[in-house]
Amino acid sequence: GKEGLQDLVEHMHPVRMFDFLKNWRIQGITMLPQIHLILMQTASEATQNSPADRKKLPLFFGEIIRYMLLEQLPGPAHLAGARPGVDHFILLLKAWAESGRDDRISRGIQTIPMVQELSRRRRIHFRPNTLLYNALLQLLASSADANDLRNAERVFHEMEKGLVPDASPDKISYRIIFYGLANVIAHDSQAKDRIMALLREMEREEEQHDIVGSFQLHRPRAQLDAAMYGYLILKLAHAGHFDQAEQVYQSLLSMYTKFREPRFCPDYHVKRALCFVYARTGRPREAEKMVLGMEDEFGLDSENSPKRSHYEFVLDSWATSKSQDTEQQTARWIRHIQSIVTKHNAHHLLPRRWYIVDLLGRLGKGTKENAAQKAELLFRALIDLEKSVNSNDPVVNHDHYNRMIQIWAKCQDKEAPRRAEQLLLDMRKRATNGERRLHPQTSHYTAVINAWSRSRQPGSLERAEAIFNFVRKQYHSGNRDAIPDEVFYGSMISCYARSGDLDKMEKIATLMVDDWLGGNNRLEPNTSILNSMVLGILLKQKKPHALKRARRLVKLMAQVGVQADERTNSLLVEIKSSRR
Repeated sequence: GKEGLQDLVEHMHPVRMFDFLKNWRIQGITMLPQIHLILMQTASEATQNSPADRKKLPLFFGEIIRYMLLEQLPGPAHLAGARPGVDHFILLLKAWAESGRDDRISRGIQTIPMVQELSRRRRIHFRPNTLLYNALLQLLASSADANDLRNAERVFHEMEKGLVPDASPDKISYRIIFYGLANVIAHDSQAKDRIMALLREMEREEEQHDIVGSFQLHRPRAQLDAAMYGYLILKLAHAGHFDQAEQVYQSLLSMYTKFREPRFCPDYHVKRALCFVYARTGRPREAEKMVLGMEDEFGLDSENSPKRSHYEFVLDSWATSKSQDTEQQTARWIRHIQSIVTKHNAHHLLPRRWYIVDLLGRLGKGTKENAAQKAELLFRALIDLEKSVNSNDPVVNHDHYNRMIQIWAKCQDKEAPRRAEQLLLDMRKRATNGERRLHPQTSHYTAVINAWSRSRQPGSLERAEAIFNFVRKQYHSGNRDAIPDEVFYGSMISCYARSGDLDKMEKIATLMVDDWLGGNNRLEPNTSILNSMVLGILLKQKKPHALKRARRLVKLMAQVGVQADERTNSLLVEIKSSRR
């Protein structure tokens, strides 16, 4: 019966089931369109987690629809039974949109004229409708090509003007265009003006409604809500359009004041977007006021309570503020987070590790000492926060130490290398005391070597060499926490090349080759290292011995598969022709 067949379609592999249905048709058993529709829906669900299968899905759907249109047996019953409906073509369009294929747009848009022609010839059930055109809009809006999005807007406006029979824009139509435009604001200079115009149009649609008390005579087609405003605010802010982002927020407040509908009430999404605006425009007090207001109004347990990102944006705005008391205010806000986490056991509100890495990088950007000091003050405050809340999900890990070491390594202050090395020692101490997650890795040692190599202080080369020898000693004694790689060796080679100590440079190169030949799989010597050595020879060594040393190093590196390139040969020619 129909129910048993429907159950079979939902549980059998789609391709095998399709072959089974074709066999039924050949035997003269009428197949209802609903059965094929369920087959297509089942196939869609079955391929959600398989990109390779999603690429094949629209082709499979096309085969099903072609088969349904085929007149294999005479008689009106069979033709009626096999006749597809618009729903089948909607699934086909959605399959093209989600396929990820390069030709999905060109192939997918062919569906519309096909449906129109079949409808004219009465070969399908129902005429093209809004759902079908929404699927087309979704297909066009999913493209990375700006022209496809413009085509989606063109179809949308034709639907608005009544130029598309039996299809007028609904809530879904508006949202597809709205979110499509919002997603390209950052790289399409005209998208901002187009989406602002669409927003005003949607607001006018809302305002033209007759409202009697709380009862609406008819719902607006656009059906704006706070989530749409919040999304647009965030996208505008990410693109640097902060004034327009605040204008959108004021528009939302105006709509909420005018209609007093819950859907216009600014929720935590909207306020998070606005906190981001305040963070990027240097207004920490406004960001903090908003979050504290959310705490007072909603507490910490409701849907509209402040989330982790709200606290992060306030922290961001204070840490990057140019006010004179920025360090004190940052520390105060961290203490506020600490008190909330401790009092309410709200560990989910602790700052995310990747966010702190990014914030430290922005604070320490540049080479000035105060930038590095500002970043380390935040870093130390976060370590104190981590200790005080006793979280199972650590706030600080080796990525944060690595970022701080990198910041000090690039700083021009004379104490910068010592500060970088001190951070490295802190990591080793904490790792020794049981925090294995903080055991220094190769990148940490490499950054400290670079810091000392840039320093002009007496003994800086000796400090870099001591760290280099420590890592190699640990590695050769069986410790695999820090495995020397080509970047590690390259930093020490560059250090000696710049200083002119070419004998030690060559010695380091020999050690690198020995390690590679000894089975260090992490080590991948490359042409850049060879060229830095040859350049050092060109700049620092006199002619009688320079060419011999350079050729010796080229031969040495050839043992590990590194061949001279155009740059190497050019440097060799310069060494040969040099008069030094």
